[in-house]
Amino acid sequence: RSGLGGEAALHPDLPAGAILSAVLINGHGEVREPETKVYFLGLDFKQLFPNCLVLSVITDPDNLLNYDKGILATGAIYNEWRETKEGQKVIADQEWWFAESNSTQHGREWERPCIIQIYDEESVPIVEQKAGIRVQGALARRANQKSFNFYFRSDYGSKRLCYELFPGIREYKSISLRSGGNNSEYLKFKDNMLQELVSDRAVTTASFRPAILFLNGEYWGPYMITEKVSAQMIHDHYDVEEDQVVVIKEGKVEVGEDDDLLLYEELLSYADKDLTKPETYEQFCSIMDIKSFADFCAIRVYIGDSDWFDTDRHKQKNIILWRTRDTSFNNGRWQYILHDIEYSSGLYSIANTAPTTDHFQKAIEQTPLFAAAIQNDEFYELFLNSLIEIGSKNYSFERVSETIQTFDEIWRPLMTNYYKCFGKSIVDYDNSIKETTMFFKERYDNIVQFAESDDNLIK
Repeated sequence: RSGLGGEAALHPDLPAGAILSAVLINGHGEVREPETKVYFLGLDFKQLFPNCLVLSVITDPDNLLNYDKGILATGAIYNEWRETKEGQKVIADQEWWFAESNSTQHGREWERPCIIQIYDEESVPIVEQKAGIRVQGALARRANQKSFNFYFRSDYGSKRLCYELFPGIREYKSISLRSGGNNSEYLKFKDNMLQELVSDRAVTTASFRPAILFLNGEYWGPYMITEKVSAQMIHDHYDVEEDQVVVIKEGKVEVGEDDDLLLYEELLSYADKDLTKPETYEQFCSIMDIKSFADFCAIRVYIGDSDWFDTDRHKQKNIILWRTRDTSFNNGRWQYILHDIEYSSGLYSIANTAPTTDHFQKAIEQTPLFAAAIQNDEFYELFLNSLIEIGSKNYSFERVSETIQTFDEIWRPLMTNYYKCFGKSIVDYDNSIKETTMFFKERYDNIVQFAESDDNLIK
């Protein structure tokens, strides 16, 4: 066994691989570096996991569970944090989503070497190479089933993963393995489904496909392999030079140089300007892809996304923009990447995600740049038309229902073993489907009425 233990070990009927480590010693007593392999004996991946890739990741168990360096452990970081005033308050308030631990740490120092194998419904891996593994996400870092990023570097022997994960893209510097974020225990595909339905709009959406993860031979459940936001992703989508790409994620430079933040600060400065003035609005449109801005805001308002609001304009949660540093693409204007939009459309059956909640007003109150732009009649009409089109076409009740059914055919069979390993039941999955479909059945008339009401505008 892998040495991970945990829930998977409590369910011997879950699929698992056998770990074998071997060392070669020649006649002179010279020892080669140990090699560890995982073997899936008697498992028919095609039958068990139809329409899925299988990823097997092997690493030293210390890289995962060691008190000081294990990336899955609560570990030393948690024990230090729990003694702070902040930690004591969070623990007293039982707000576990704010807890700090080894698994919540970021950066290269929390990347660990591993071997990744990819199986395409066959018993022999079609890809096997070294990589770096990190825990990925925000809330997902604190869940039992973590999300992961994988990095391919010359340090590990190869700068690229060479396999056509997504149509037409055969090389990857990094990939993400996402558990479903806020929906990890319910509709794990919700974020990707909502993105797919608006992939024809003026926003960038990530490619994806379902996968099953085995970590040191133990079953870790279904995931979605997705493109990681990077210069390569932008290059693959738009054929722009990677060294010209600037990506800002939640107010920080994700791709580019430190000085590129000045370009972003220039954009944010328009939140303090009077965009009802034609010349000011024209200047704004010269650096912002205004159709992308309208579509992005309309999408998040329509689906009732409550995970992108923050009155601090420099810390806009789950907001990612990109542009080229020069004017070689789209005249160097900013445009949006959709990201992490599953905290929406009826999730948890709470007011924040309800179909009758006025997320248009929330966006005005809590998104300064949108609040400034919506005062301009031209942008207001552009936004309203986008909202109506998205609601009547992209997110129509009929289309959403059909798309959920398509995703459900793949994911429902995968959830039985997931719930054995991580708790809850298929009832929770079914309830989430009902919540989501009912949201889109009721949403259109409510949100369009809110957006058309003059009472919502500051004018």
